[in-house]
Amino acid sequence: GATEALAVKAQSAELSCDFVEATRLLQAAIASNPREPTPHHWYANQLQWLGHTARAREEIDRAFELDPLISAVVAVSALLHVTTGEFDKALTQARDAQRLGHEIARTVEQYALYFRGDITEMAQESRDGVLTYQPLWDSWNAALSNPASMPEFERQVMALEPLGRQDQVAVTTMLAYAGSAVLPRFLEAYDCPGFGWFLWSERMKEQRGTEAFFRQMERTGVVDYWREFGWPDDCASLDQELAECPE
Repeated sequence: GATEALAVKAQSAELSCDFVEATRLLQAAIASNPREPTPHHWYANQLQWLGHTARAREEIDRAFELDPLISAVVAVSALLHVTTGEFDKALTQARDAQRLGHEIARTVEQYALYFRGDITEMAQESRDGVLTYQPLWDSWNAALSNPASMPEFERQVMALEPLGRQDQVAVTTMLAYAGSAVLPRFLEAYDCPGFGWFLWSERMKEQRGTEAFFRQMERTGVVDYWREFGWPDDCASLDQELAECPE
């Protein structure tokens, strides 16, 4: 029943795509010690991946209030600002996170620069970062710069051998960031894939409206979570023949 134990059990459930149980455990962890920042941070991550962006912002802001010097919290806050289009805030926090020593923050800075339109500056940044899969870096960059290069990037993705979880998250993030139509097919290869950031970005909106995307969310337990805890903020972007969006 300890806060840390509940939070770790929640992560274990998440790795099995049991998001309903993971959520119950995270909520119990927060209730057991509301002033511990880590459960708020981990809950924010999960909420973002599952489409509850506004709630994710509340949780990460709470974690930041409790301890503004946790580099991972600052980096996740920056990522949320990228997904909601607040690029200047994202850049500030990404650079703060880097000063605090967090490895993810360099890639967050790249995302913020790219979305803000600073493509040249983004290209000059280091390719190091845990949100990108390095063997795909060049073809991904080419696809972002030139839509005609997207098929080659997608071909390389679909030719990959099975990946470990961190690399699954990285490739899913890259596909979602590019708004790629092959993302549901990539997820099919894994029983419980690692969800990346940007599934709920504007670039993925068209793909979220497909039956293939919805079926992958259903297969991996996300739809069960939505039915238990509420449909995503942008429910209207899902396949309307399958989703149960409130009127």
